[in-house]
Amino acid sequence: MWRVATKMLSNRTIFPAVQLNDGRILTSGGLNDSLSNNVTSAAELYSPSTGQWIATNPMRQQRYYHTMTLLSNGKQVLVTGGHIFVNNTGVPLNTAEIYNITSETWTSTSRPMPEKFGRHRATLLKNGRVLIVGGNVSKAYYYDANNSSLWIPTGPMTQSNRRAPTVTLLADGRVLVTGGWTTPMIGLNTAEIYDPVNNTWRKTARNMTTGRVYHAAVRLNDSSVLIAGGYSDPVSLASAELYFPSNDSFVKIANTAFGGVYSSLTLLSNGYVLLTSGGDANGTCSAITQLYNPSTRQWSNTSSLNYAREGNFAFVVSNGVFTCGGDNEGQVLNSCDTLEGYYQNSFQYQSSSNMSLVGSEFYESTTTQSDIALSSSNRSLINNIQERAPEVTLSSNISLMDISCSIPVCLTKSEIQDGHIVFDEYLHANNSTGPENMFPEYIRLFPDHEDGSENEKKVKELSASLFHWDMQYV
Repeated sequence: MWRVATKMLSNRTIFPAVQLNDGRILTSGGLNDSLSNNVTSAAELYSPSTGQWIATNPMRQQRYYHTMTLLSNGKQVLVTGGHIFVNNTGVPLNTAEIYNITSETWTSTSRPMPEKFGRHRATLLKNGRVLIVGGNVSKAYYYDANNSSLWIPTGPMTQSNRRAPTVTLLADGRVLVTGGWTTPMIGLNTAEIYDPVNNTWRKTARNMTTGRVYHAAVRLNDSSVLIAGGYSDPVSLASAELYFPSNDSFVKIANTAFGGVYSSLTLLSNGYVLLTSGGDANGTCSAITQLYNPSTRQWSNTSSLNYAREGNFAFVVSNGVFTCGGDNEGQVLNSCDTLEGYYQNSFQYQSSSNMSLVGSEFYESTTTQSDIALSSSNRSLINNIQERAPEVTLSSNISLMDISCSIPVCLTKSEIQDGHIVFDEYLHANNSTGPENMFPEYIRLFPDHEDGSENEKKVKELSASLFHWDMQYV
C-alpha cells in the first residue's frame, strides 16, 4: 500500500535525483512552477531513516532537464547541463558542477562542457568515467576527473541529436541507448551500443519494436533490459519490450495498463520491476502502479499512488519504494509516497504429513498448529520461497492458529479446489484490533467465509486438495 510521506521542501518537476551510498536521496533544480517557467537551483536531501527532507546548499546555476550522477568515489555528485529559460524559451547549458556530500557544497567543474546539453542522459561507467549522451548535440562525451581535459569525445554515434533517450549500463560494461527524438516528439525506433573499451558506437542488430521518446528502461537480473512507455506523436505508448544482449535484438511483451511519458521503472530486490506513474498525450497523469514479473513477462496491478503524477523519481529505500515530485496537468508537486514493502511471491507445497508455516517457510511437522510471525528479517526468506517450494500439491491439512504480523502482510487466497477456509476472530498487525486499517483489501481478498460472517478474519483452518497462496506486502 502506498502511504503519504513527508513532502519535499520545494515543488519540483523535470528534475533528477540520485541515491547516495548511505541510502539518502539528493535532488536538485527543476521547474517549481510550470506555468510561469520558474526554474530553481534549490537542493535537498531525504533520509529514509528519519523520513524527513532537509535543505542543503543550492546549486550555483538554476537548471532543469539536467543530470545527476554519483561518482565512483562515493563522495561527489556530478551535475551536467540542463536548460534555463531566456525570454520564455528553454535554452540548454554547458555548465557543470560537483556536489561534495561531506561538506554539502557545490563547485563548478574546472572546465565547462564542450557543448550545451539539455534533455540528455548520463551514466556511470564501470571504469569510473561518466558517459554523457543525447540532447541537442551530435556527439557524446565522457567525463574523466583524472584527465585534465575533463570532457573527452567518444567515437561518433550512429544517430546524432537524440533528445530524451534512455541510457542503460549493461552487465558487461557496455551501454545501450534507445529512442529519443530528432524531429519534435517523433520517437526514434533505433538503438545503439557504446563500447567503453574501444570508445566506439554501433547500431543494434535490430531496431526497437516501436519508436519512443521520454520512455523508461531498466536492466533486469538476467541482463536483459526492460523498456516501457513513452510517446511518439500523436500518441502515448502503453507498449513494452525487452532487449537481449545475447542476440542484440528486441522482443515485444505485454502492454502496461497505462501508456505514458515520464514514468519510472524500479528494479526490486526480488527481481520484479515496479512501474510508477506517467502522463498521456493529453497531459492526464495516472496513479496506477504495476509490477512486472520477469518469469511470466506479465504486468499486474498493485495499489495506486495517493497522487497521480509524471516526471517523478522512484528509489528502493529501507522500508520499501519511495517516489516524489513531478506534476499533474500543469500543477507541480512536492508530495511523496512510500510503498511500504514491495515483495510479492506465490508458493505451493506438498507433504504427506501435517505442515506448519513458520517464519515464512514451510516445514515438515508432526503438529497441526503453529504461530506465524512474519517480520522484516524474514523478507529474504519470503523472497526465496518460490525456489524452495515450486508448484506442488497439498495432500494434508494445514492449521493456522494465530497469524501475527510485525509488518503489513496478508495471505491472499487465489485458488482453492475441493477445500474450505474457516475464519475465526481477527487477523492483527502492529497491535491493530482488526484488519480494516492494516489490510483494507482483506475482506475483498477473502470473500468466502464458511459461516458468511464478515467479522471473522483469523485463519483457523485450511484444508484443500490443491491450494495456492499469494503472499503480498500491501
